[in-house]
Amino acid sequence: LPFRLAEQPPLRALLAILGPRRHILLLTLHHIVSDRWSVGVLMQEVAALYRAYSQGKPSALPELPIQYGDYCVWQRGQQDKWAKHLDYWRHKLTGAPPLLELPADRPRPPVPSYRGDMCSFEFSAELSRALKELAKQYRVTLFMVMVAAFNTLLYRYTGSRDICIGYPVAGRSQSQTAALIGFFVNTLVLRCRVEPDMTFSQLLLQLR
Repeated sequence: LPFRLAEQPPLRALLAILGPRRHILLLTLHHIVSDRWSVGVLMQEVAALYRAYSQGKPSALPELPIQYGDYCVWQRGQQDKWAKHLDYWRHKLTGAPPLLELPADRPRPPVPSYRGDMCSFEFSAELSRALKELAKQYRVTLFMVMVAAFNTLLYRYTGSRDICIGYPVAGRSQSQTAALIGFFVNTLVLRCRVEPDMTFSQLLLQLR
């Protein structure tokens, strides 16, 4: 069921009892108060607290130096800084295409549903090693290699020479936020310009 944030807390918990010595704790968090990093923090803390409780010991978790509310107060004080960033992004994205027209095997519906899908696959160990060697050769990260490959694929499918890709970043630039549970993630835009005669290495260096 969807969260009604005006009426309900953004976290749900359910303890399922499967037997005398087997229980499962189910937690659901709304994205407004949590990101993927936060889930890892929460799992570690619940495990540590459960271990301490089962052994009759007090909590071993250290006191947090700041709370998420402190981070929000700090962020609100950065308005002048954010304005400069906004000017940067407006400049970088001037003239960017509003939509990448991917070829489809059926007509687009009049009202989009935005229901996505997922296709999973794995690289072989040999291909993974080759990609890492390529990254090392051009002094780039493996992420940059994969983004260059993705841009190449989109260019082949669409013919578009101006491609914008959104990607999430953790948004935890201060060390004090590493142990906090909250929504820090931010989506940035990576704009890539592809030319027909461009080599893959040139595209890779542009992205770097």
